[in-house]
Amino acid sequence: MMVAMAGYELPVPVVRQYVASGIGLVVHVGRLKGGVRRVLRISEIVDVVDGEFSVEDVFGFEQTGIDAEGCATGEFYATGYVPRCLQRFEAAGITLDASLFDARREPGTC
Repeated sequence: MMVAMAGYELPVPVVRQYVASGIGLVVHVGRLKGGVRRVLRISEIVDVVDGEFSVEDVFGFEQTGIDAEGCATGEFYATGYVPRCLQRFEAAGITLDASLFDARREPGTC
């Protein structure tokens, strides 16, 4: 860990709590069939529970098939979870319509 490399003697749970409080959203990008890259998930780190990060998915991508060129196809969906970090966006003057976070469908129900 970078904290240990800097010479600080902090316990791992404390470092994880610092990370959880300092990172608002995590964007997971992956490469799918055919080489196309997609945002697969946008999640919020909400807490550290029993030494593990507690994460809530905000948006996701589910692959539904392969097109004629051999590339993955799919759809993006909102999970229905409204991130707590939304308040920071609003404080910065970024206003998002609350309906953006309305659940579009449940994962796995394509």
